[in-house]
Amino acid sequence: MSGFTPGRETWRIKIEKQLDGFCRSANRELQFPPSLTSEERRFVHAHAPKLGLKTKSQGKGSDRFLTVWKPQRVVALAEDAPRLDLAKDASVVLDAHFRAHPCTTEELNDAREGRVADAKPSPEPGTVRSTLKNVKNRHKSRAAVIEYSKRAPECATAPASMVAARRKLPAWEARSKVVDLVARHDVVLVAGETGCGKSTQVPQFLFDASGCEANIACSQPRRLSAIAVAERVAAERGENCGQTVGYQVRFESSFSTKTRLLFATPGVLLRKLGSDPDLVSYTHFLLDEVHEEDRDTEFLLVALRELVARRREAYDASPETAPPPLKLVLMSATLGLQKLGDYFGGCPSCSMGGTNFPVTTFFLEDVLKQTK
Repeated sequence: MSGFTPGRETWRIKIEKQLDGFCRSANRELQFPPSLTSEERRFVHAHAPKLGLKTKSQGKGSDRFLTVWKPQRVVALAEDAPRLDLAKDASVVLDAHFRAHPCTTEELNDAREGRVADAKPSPEPGTVRSTLKNVKNRHKSRAAVIEYSKRAPECATAPASMVAARRKLPAWEARSKVVDLVARHDVVLVAGETGCGKSTQVPQFLFDASGCEANIACSQPRRLSAIAVAERVAAERGENCGQTVGYQVRFESSFSTKTRLLFATPGVLLRKLGSDPDLVSYTHFLLDEVHEEDRDTEFLLVALRELVARRREAYDASPETAPPPLKLVLMSATLGLQKLGDYFGGCPSCSMGGTNFPVTTFFLEDVLKQTK
């Protein structure tokens, strides 16, 4: 590994080739030298699990080594091994499962040879529920539970009028529950009626709860809504759009190196996934109006489902070097909780009430009278 060049793709290709060669070899363990940079270590921790490998970093400074090893395979049972008789109910459940998800030839061969399933790359989304075993993570997250009732979550620079307006929104009453759920779970569903303030308030709750250190990407279905929400959130925080709060849509953007809350359309975020498949620069991903089943949103759901599990597995294997787990929040006014909950392997949800705003009827005839 001593021949790395500064070019990112060069060392990425070298690491991929070395890991692929290790997978094909009979060796059980591969050790990388301390000369790896932090970025190269993160890439190994993120890429190795895709090949069914385990990783661990140990030591400090010049004695810090990164070890990659293959999970131990199951030894094939002898012919005279005792037979396990399943209960009738268990047999019915397994039979229904394998009819819905038939085994491939490769999986059958692995089973005959005694190889465990996690010694191979993860299957495609939706084929096996076990690929989402790390998505729930009821008690694994290291994020602290924020007691919002004991602190002021609003920004210090927020105008008093904006703070008063925020406190009147139904979403304000659910702030403690939202932060608590996101702190303890990797995927959270938020269902809020129109006008509850979820689009503008949930990103701020999470950002303030992190001590203004989180890096949050917020998806809005249309460019106009992405711009409008970003400008509203910036106004609520008493700053101009493009500083802490920004937006990025096609052919137009307003953000800087200080931006920590970025509102963008699904198409823009998909392009970010193309250049950074692990989204290592983000700690939270909020997908708003998820019920609008357009093409880009559907692709984001598929990609994020895999990414959440991959980031969690890499972090659990090496919390010192891997990026933190990605927190995914799905929001909608008419959210199909059961369907999305099943898709993500079971995850908690939070509901918010709505509110009615006064509407003044103004007809075209009234406008014509005023213009005469």
